[in-house]
Amino acid sequence: MIQGGSTPLSRYARIALWLVLGLAFVGLAYQTFAAFRTPTVEIKWSTGSEVGTAGFNLYRAEDPQGQTEKINDALIPGAPDPLRGADYSYTDENVVAGATYYYLVEEIETDGSVNQHGPIVVTAQSGGWLQVLALAVLAGAVLVVLFPGALGRGGQSKQSTEAETD
Repeated sequence: MIQGGSTPLSRYARIALWLVLGLAFVGLAYQTFAAFRTPTVEIKWSTGSEVGTAGFNLYRAEDPQGQTEKINDALIPGAPDPLRGADYSYTDENVVAGATYYYLVEEIETDGSVNQHGPIVVTAQSGGWLQVLALAVLAGAVLVVLFPGALGRGGQSKQSTEAETD
């Protein structure tokens, strides 16, 4: 009789396996919760120079011709070096996933004059079901690889036997 089988994992291999499994679970949980996070919109703009610029305000509307609402609490200060300009970023957290917004960047000059730039059109998005589905498939694949016997297929090397005949 010839028997085949797999050798049991050593104690250290089992510990390493459970550590990897634990880290994979933590990463999977983090990604799943991130998929359902509140949507945000990040507005970015750059300037080449800002001579005479005091700062910026941002306005949001839900309709291209609709009423705008100022979304920053205080004036976003201009660049420290007005000859070089700067890169700017503002995160709008008061949005709904799937909604389209129209943003205006308002430049306030030191003499009080105002220049508006835009609109910038953005549709707010958050993580969706496709991401969750992909993570679930990945988790299932990991479990099948780690615990092949759980699906009733055995998962161990098949034993082969030969009958002896006289």
